[in-house]
Amino acid sequence: MYVAPRPTQEDDPLYAVRMTCVVIAGIVFAILCRSPMAPIYPALMYGMIAGNRGAFSIGRAIAAPLSFSIGMWLMVGLVTMLGSLPLLLLAVIAAIMFGAFYLAMKSSNPVPMLLLMPLVMASVLGIGSYQSMTMLRDEMTKAALFAALVAPVLYFLLPTRATWVDKPVYAAVHSEGVAARAAIRTLVLLLFCCWIYVTLGSANMMLAIGATFVLMFPTSETLQAEAWERSFSTLLGGGVGIVIILIVNVVAHPLIFLLVVALGALYFSQRIIDGRHPAMVYQFGASAMISVATAAVGGQEPTYALLTRVVLTFGGAVAAAYLTIMLESIFVGRKTVEATT
Repeated sequence: MYVAPRPTQEDDPLYAVRMTCVVIAGIVFAILCRSPMAPIYPALMYGMIAGNRGAFSIGRAIAAPLSFSIGMWLMVGLVTMLGSLPLLLLAVIAAIMFGAFYLAMKSSNPVPMLLLMPLVMASVLGIGSYQSMTMLRDEMTKAALFAALVAPVLYFLLPTRATWVDKPVYAAVHSEGVAARAAIRTLVLLLFCCWIYVTLGSANMMLAIGATFVLMFPTSETLQAEAWERSFSTLLGGGVGIVIILIVNVVAHPLIFLLVVALGALYFSQRIIDGRHPAMVYQFGASAMISVATAAVGGQEPTYALLTRVVLTFGGAVAAAYLTIMLESIFVGRKTVEATT
């Protein structure tokens, strides 16, 4: 899957400040909306805006939130319509997963993630609770649309120096065995989802989400790297989130809470530019920090939020990566043919 390159200090010296403002705006908006899922707002907004590179593009800033919102409504509608026919629903879910993975393997385009993530979340929550599924849909839609409104304002107030517009070039890694690789990833993700459907329950949704991110990567090397990077970043970000909670417990004031969260967001955002680890480690770490630090705003116990997120992300990411590698070595082989671009 295509991963955006690091932003540079020369092109975007205000990147870290802008991303910090995104987090604070998301928290404030969640509080004003009295959201029962407060961490969704700053975390989702951060993830949608953090990948922007170069000069501001209004089209890209609006396209991702709108596409995600449409995907969320479509998948919730699908689960609602076929919820009484579980075998048919499972077959349709498998078909959508295969199509998304096939497109990802064929082009390295991250757009299939806008289908897979809503599908996984809607199916996991919808099978257990229709009310939880529709609540998640509504909250994520509001957060995504708010991101589309905030991004132009922040880029106007805190512009980049870059004059070039980012136009990613997507190139496939494999030219052979694409369908087989997509089928294996579909099988692996379905196994995780069915395990949650039948045994674990929707509270353990992070298991499937962690697996989904990893399975978008095409080779054994990138699968393993993504699994361990995501696990490390979750532990790193969650640790910073717990430190924030401890500080707020000593000095319990809303402004202090916003200040320490802003400092955490500023740290991770600056490390995206100049950190020694890959940029995505710090982006994932920021999302984990935001989720843990703002868990109390949504009424969740932060230590439990950290524990479940770390354990489930690690379990889902690592297990999905190595299961996929094993199945590919058996049914596809290790030969990688570079596609011509």
